[in-house]
Amino acid sequence: MRSTVTKIIKKGNTLLAEPLLNEDPFARSVVYLTSHGREGTLGFILNQPTGLVLGDLISDLEVDLKIYRGGPVKPYHLYYVHKRADLIEDATPVVGDIFLAGDFSRVKARLLDGSLNAENIKFFLGCSSWGSEQLKAELGRSVWVMLDRFNPNLFSDFEQNLWRSEMIRLGGSHLIWANAPRNPNWN
Repeated sequence: MRSTVTKIIKKGNTLLAEPLLNEDPFARSVVYLTSHGREGTLGFILNQPTGLVLGDLISDLEVDLKIYRGGPVKPYHLYYVHKRADLIEDATPVVGDIFLAGDFSRVKARLLDGSLNAENIKFFLGCSSWGSEQLKAELGRSVWVMLDRFNPNLFSDFEQNLWRSEMIRLGGSHLIWANAPRNPNWN
């Protein structure tokens, strides 16, 4: 099933950075939106692993779950999305079986007993956020392509090729973007 481009901002949408953002912190990023409202929009970059694992940040958690760079805002704040609201109290619903945050003491306990793992939770340092009209304005300037849904498993181990594969999935004029060099001067 092919994703479709939309201009309606809502949680669960996915943003693909336009290739001209080549020197930007969002260069070739895929951002999953977890909230949108009058106060603004929040999301996380799915395809920028930091090289860190959770045990590097929390010494009493010897867990090797990858940490992704969620965005340039609050870069030292740890965020997480998951699909186990049954195990994590106070989780905020996003869409379907995807949730944001919740009681971190429960997260730690469930990581230690193995009921939370890379198949059902993903961690981010920092987030991507926009003011109430900021993302709408960026969409109007074609800074982003916004998809109405995200097809791959959100908890997959994404690297930089995710951006390219999503551009190919869109097809049409996006195929040019998929093959564009990171720096247009290299063309």
